[in-house]
Amino acid sequence: MSYLVGMSTPPFDPTRAAELYRLFATAVLRRLRVKFPATDTELLADAVVDAVLDFSATSDEVSESAVYFAARYKALTRNRTDCRRKIRDKKAGIIVTESAAAATSVLEEIAIREQLRQREAYLARTSVAIACTPVERQLLDLVLAGKTDPAEMAAAAGLSEADAVRVYARLRKRIWRERKLAATEVT
Repeated sequence: MSYLVGMSTPPFDPTRAAELYRLFATAVLRRLRVKFPATDTELLADAVVDAVLDFSATSDEVSESAVYFAARYKALTRNRTDCRRKIRDKKAGIIVTESAAAATSVLEEIAIREQLRQREAYLARTSVAIACTPVERQLLDLVLAGKTDPAEMAAAAGLSEADAVRVYARLRKRIWRERKLAATEVT
C-alpha cells in the first residue's frame, strides 16, 4: 500500500485482519484458483493473506474486489519469483550433477539395480498372467510400447482389426485386474 510521504502507517490491528480474512478470503481464493489454475494453492493462499494484512493496516473501506486485485498482484509476483527460483535451481542442479562429487555411490547403484531386477521380475510374472497366447504377448508388447491404434496392432499381429480390438479388450481387462491385485498386495 502506498502512503503519503511524512505520514506514518496506522498501527496493525489483528482484529481487523481477522475480520477481513473472514469476510473475503474464501471468495478471493476461489477467484484466484479460477484465474491461476496451474498455480499452487498454498502460493495463492499466501497471496490472499498478504493482501488482507496490507488492508488491515489501513483505515480505508475495503471491498472484495480490492482484496482480489491486491492478492492477484501478489500471486503474480510470487509466481514469477517461484518460476525464477525453479530455473535457478534447475541450472544449479545441472551443474552439481555434472561434478564427480554428485555421482551415485556404489550402494545407490546396487539399490537401483535391485529395483530394476525386481521390476523386470514383476513385469515377467504379470505378462505371463496377462498374455496367454503368442498373439496376446505380441499385442501386450505393443501396448507397453504405447501403441494402441487397432490398425497398427492388427498389422503387427497379422489379425483383422476386429480381432485385434477383441484381443486388446481382453488384455485391458487382465491388465486392470493385475493392477487391482498389485494394489491390494501393497496395502
